[in-house]
Amino acid sequence: MKRKLLVHGLAAISLYSAAFAQTPIIVQPANQAAATPQPSIAAKGDDTEMQEAIKSLQQMKAGNDDLLQKQQALLEALDELQKQAEQMRIYSKRS
Repeated sequence: MKRKLLVHGLAAISLYSAAFAQTPIIVQPANQAAATPQPSIAAKGDDTEMQEAIKSLQQMKAGNDDLLQKQQALLEALDELQKQAEQMRIYSKRS
């Protein structure tokens, strides 16, 4: 029984240590030139698609800004409620 427990313990330790073995990290040499992407020739159709994408992103940004303003107002209201609750706790302890 003790031998079986010892074998299982050693197996568990070896599996545990193998799981945390360090893997090699590959680093690019500093003197190697970085690959630069070649600029593609844009067609007129790409310009209109780009403009539509920009408009869509601007609309999304405006919507996000509105949402952030609402969230900020809600946070301020919650902070005020928290302050009032703290005041009530202080006054209730005095009574």
